[in-house]
Amino acid sequence: MIATNKIRHKLGAAKRIIKRRMALRRTLSTVPKQGGKVVILATPTHGNLGDQAIVLAEKQMLRGVYGENIYEIPNEQYLSFPTLVERVISPEDIVVIDGGGNLGTIWDYEDDKITDIIERFHENRIVVFPQTCFYDDALTAKKKIEHNRRVYAKATRLSVMLRDEESYSSFSEFFPETKAYFVPDIVLSLVPKTGVVERNGALTCFRSDREKAAGSEALKNRAQTVLHSLGMNQKEISTIVNCEVGVQNREQEVNKKLVEFASAEIVITDRLHAMLFCAITGTPCVALDNISRKVSGSYRWIKDLPYIALVTDIAKIEDAVSKVLGEKDTARRFVYPQKRVLSIIKEEQV
Repeated sequence: MIATNKIRHKLGAAKRIIKRRMALRRTLSTVPKQGGKVVILATPTHGNLGDQAIVLAEKQMLRGVYGENIYEIPNEQYLSFPTLVERVISPEDIVVIDGGGNLGTIWDYEDDKITDIIERFHENRIVVFPQTCFYDDALTAKKKIEHNRRVYAKATRLSVMLRDEESYSSFSEFFPETKAYFVPDIVLSLVPKTGVVERNGALTCFRSDREKAAGSEALKNRAQTVLHSLGMNQKEISTIVNCEVGVQNREQEVNKKLVEFASAEIVITDRLHAMLFCAITGTPCVALDNISRKVSGSYRWIKDLPYIALVTDIAKIEDAVSKVLGEKDTARRFVYPQKRVLSIIKEEQV
């Protein structure tokens, strides 16, 4: 029985490899080998719609300059066959790496993937869209920083955008030879296609993974108690869907989630992109921080939006909820510095 299970496991693994190789060949057949194109490498195919909204926003911005000369290689395809991907990327191509919360030690494998891409394509123009950078105090983190510093230094045309002040400061200190830029999360550049929707009830959206901050459970419970005291209908939602998301259904899934946010009277969350979805849909929001402080870091960009409030003290949740619910100016939006980002991508003086 054990031997049979091992054989089945090996056959299953072999089938998955064959399936990924065939998928990559289909992808690569659409990518021209001549130089001058933009290739977004290792795009997510999981159901985290914050990550998917990042890719959607990146492609929308890039199309304004490069038209349809933009191609993407999904994450599993790149990780399975990176040498095959290398064959279609010429030295004249721009290599793009997604934004997100992936630099540092919270998601080690994502940081390692980014380092691999930079090392593999160090002769290319490489652009990393706005990231959070967070390294813990462990010895392994110091070794990772040293390794990454050597890799980044070899990529002389590498530009890294950081989406909060703390990340920008840390990255600049750890990697002084790399061009770093302080730029808002790219999702703030999205113009949602939600139409006019009626708002009804409250949404709560909380993390359950390693980015969850200490004490967040107490804040969550207090927030739900406050909403209950106001007699508001509450619905617990997630920015993660239980399906594969990619080129074919990315826009549809992100827009569906944005409509859900736009239909709420208020959202309480400790997820960065839940807060940003509120910012681009004009939805009142009370945001709580996470372990890497990327929520508070990005909040500084949108702190002038009167319907978004950041709370770190459990005693202030009730006041924050009352404030954003009573705010009438929900038409105001953050003005994204698109020209600056495009200047960075094009290596113009910024």
